[in-house]
Amino acid sequence: NDDSIDATLELQTISTEHLAFGRAVVILAKRNFQQRWARDPLSTLGVFALRYLLIPVMFSILLWDVGSDDPFFKNRSALLYVFGGSHLFTTFISTAVTFPNERHIIEGEILSNQYSPLAYLAMQWLTVPLLEDLVGVCLNCLILKYCTGLNVAFGWLFLSTFVMSQAGIGYGTIFGLFRSIVIAAGLAVGCMLQMIFATGIVVTTEQMARTRVFRAFEAMSLSRFAFLIAFDSELAESDATTPFWGLYGFDNPSGWYRIDLAWGLLVAWLIIMRVQALVMFQQQFRLALEKKKQ
Repeated sequence: NDDSIDATLELQTISTEHLAFGRAVVILAKRNFQQRWARDPLSTLGVFALRYLLIPVMFSILLWDVGSDDPFFKNRSALLYVFGGSHLFTTFISTAVTFPNERHIIEGEILSNQYSPLAYLAMQWLTVPLLEDLVGVCLNCLILKYCTGLNVAFGWLFLSTFVMSQAGIGYGTIFGLFRSIVIAAGLAVGCMLQMIFATGIVVTTEQMARTRVFRAFEAMSLSRFAFLIAFDSELAESDATTPFWGLYGFDNPSGWYRIDLAWGLLVAWLIIMRVQALVMFQQQFRLALEKKKQ
């Protein structure tokens, strides 16, 4: 639309100095909002609902008011396990296909020195998409908690899911650097399978200990750490004992993956993946710019 065209034309006057960086982020955020929410709000709202609301609504229908009184911990832990894994998968996919879809526009603007790769990533990580993720995760967790009746602390559920989602965006950004949407989506699926298997539900911690390769997967599983935090909160809020806690190996005092380290590891992966995505993104455009000059 006209506003989006105006924002694109305005980019042509931007330099790469410090003030221009801030201005570029604002204009890119404005264009992102106009292209998605102002021009086609119904389609954008539909994608938003599929990403953030479909899974918790389905769970609410199947497990309405299941509560935390069920003595079978596996039933409730599986609910939190599938919830976290499903949300992480939708984050991988939606982020992985974003850059390939708009690559031809972004590449042309960056290679013509209208703004830096950092400005584009700052827009994707700190403006409209961040607000969408914040609101989406909040609605996601509200539906899960109050419709299923789990006694999980909403604050812990929201924070662990949001940090996991933000770390997953770092992974998705790296997947999106491949020119093919099919390859990006395939990488997202493969990475998601690894994280699901290393959560401690499908493959238990004892089984992982017998297979060394699984220990690496265990350390990289975002859904594992978010699940640890959410399930520990649910057990603490309920009146139940924890006989099944040791079944997953989460009560091992010598395990580096124990509950008191979950937050640190989750935040560490958020930082690591954002830094790695930034370095790879900038390196890709640096090589492209050098090739263009030759």
